[in-house]
Amino acid sequence: MTIDAPYTTDTIYGGLQLILPNEIAPAHRHIAFAMRFIIEGSKGFTAVEGEKMYMERGDVILTPSWHWHDHGNEGTDPVIWLDGLNLPLFRHIPVNFAEMHTESRYPST
Repeated sequence: MTIDAPYTTDTIYGGLQLILPNEIAPAHRHIAFAMRFIIEGSKGFTAVEGEKMYMERGDVILTPSWHWHDHGNEGTDPVIWLDGLNLPLFRHIPVNFAEMHTESRYPST
């Protein structure tokens, strides 16, 4: 079995994410489970179903399947993390889909 990019193994996708100051990744949800290991930066955040969590180097953030979430950076330096998602699984079980939220941010507290 060959593993095609961008998959890391036959069951896990791995990729680096860079969020610049004042940048956001718009609210969305997907079938895949997501794990984020924070490599660099502070004042970055993930908001899952409206619960905003600030991220610092060394943190691990989990996003369960089909939960609304968005990411952003309220700091002055870039935030970098390693994403891990079980996306390759859905090549064999073709039910993967994602949905963008109507707003760029999901209402968070």
